[in-house]
Amino acid sequence: MLLKYGSELAVSGYGIIGYVFSTFSLIFEGIAVGTQPIIGFNYGARCYSRVAGTLKMAFISCLGTGAVGFMLLSIFPEQVIRIFNHDSPELLEITLNGMGIFMFALLAQGTVMLGSVYFQSINRVRSALFIQLGKVFLFFLPLLLILPPLLGLNGVWLATPAAEFLMLMVVLGLLWKEFCFLKNGKPVSEESYCPASEIVLAPND
Repeated sequence: MLLKYGSELAVSGYGIIGYVFSTFSLIFEGIAVGTQPIIGFNYGARCYSRVAGTLKMAFISCLGTGAVGFMLLSIFPEQVIRIFNHDSPELLEITLNGMGIFMFALLAQGTVMLGSVYFQSINRVRSALFIQLGKVFLFFLPLLLILPPLLGLNGVWLATPAAEFLMLMVVLGLLWKEFCFLKNGKPVSEESYCPASEIVLAPND
């Protein structure tokens, strides 16, 4: 699609954007996967208040990381791109345009990833797979076919953040139901199983 609606420079620009965004993707993954043993153990022990607290903290961390990344790329886009490109003003221009659209994905990507990992942690495999595969097959690929004929190269750039935000709406709905359950569920006695002086991480910790 980049070649069809743009050029080889657009493909190179996408490569640069991919390198930049991989940094934030790894941070999101670290936050999400870091919650897995805490959520899994405490959910199994029915310490739902701890599960909710961990999920809330991870959610805020993902939003904060995405917001910081968005601001950095908004304020210093040229400086970031010049790390990978020193001598091509045409490549700089096309990458700036692509990144200006693509970077909105940062505001949603972390929460979507967190939602998938959360459902893995509580053994809801179908929900986790739906988030991961649905983002690609339900949203991204159709948008990649619909948007470029309407918007040209900008439509190619827009497909990724649009897919992330559409899946974000789904994930927020699923997580809202989970928060309601965690709040209104029937936890075990906190004094017996979840003493305040003890930090529960994993069975072997």
